[in-house]
Amino acid sequence: MNKTLKALLCLVFFISVSAKAQQESAGARLMAMGNCGTAVYDHWSSAYNQAGVAFAEKANVNTFYQRRFNIKELSTSAFSAIMPTRLINIATDLKYFGYSKYNKTLCGVSFARLFGQRFAAGLRCSYLQEHIEGNSNKNRLFNLDCGVMANLQPFVIGCKVQNIIPPDTYEYKYPEYETNGAVGVAWQPLSLFIFSAEIESSLKSKILYRSGLEYTAWQILQLRTGIIKQNDQHAFTFGIGLLLKRFHVDIAMSKYQYLPFSQAFEAGVSF
Repeated sequence: MNKTLKALLCLVFFISVSAKAQQESAGARLMAMGNCGTAVYDHWSSAYNQAGVAFAEKANVNTFYQRRFNIKELSTSAFSAIMPTRLINIATDLKYFGYSKYNKTLCGVSFARLFGQRFAAGLRCSYLQEHIEGNSNKNRLFNLDCGVMANLQPFVIGCKVQNIIPPDTYEYKYPEYETNGAVGVAWQPLSLFIFSAEIESSLKSKILYRSGLEYTAWQILQLRTGIIKQNDQHAFTFGIGLLLKRFHVDIAMSKYQYLPFSQAFEAGVSF
């Protein structure tokens, strides 16, 4: 079976049973934790829960690469940056999925603000462009996401709404970008341990469950694992991270039923 046909078959399966679970994948840390980022602050919070951007104390720049199901044509490259200011924190993210014959480019700008020391809210404006070889018209989609977080130590509670503008609004429908919401909680009894869990759903899909775990050893090595479940489909995720002063490096893998492994790599620096 040639690579193009194999990629198309996996893409069809990916969209039909697990697109929702992997749609948000950006950043190897949260991918290793089952994409469980509604109540966890991360360098890629702009793609998960924009309120998390408000908790960033330092500017940072990050890169990410993921190869889904070990197929180059189903790879994702991404970039993110966060810039804290006195009034609000600003973040930007850029993702490219696919290859020359079929690809999607998604870019977003997020604005987040702390209200006191415990509460935060964020808003993201995003623009999606889809290219299909042979189609002279590129499909485009503008959308909005928003989220809130409450830091009630040792718990963090998060809530988000994605794709506020329904895809039915546009002439070209985007079923994988339907309006959805999620609620999550993270428990951090110790500074070296985080457990998070969340549920996500929309009017057209059944509830998606995610959970993730992270343990930091010797202050430099982070071990992570997670589970994603929807209907009878499930995935297991795991990975490691290295904290090297201002730099961090993360590796993640995920395994869906009937499909090969997906791998991801992330590197970033804080200023």
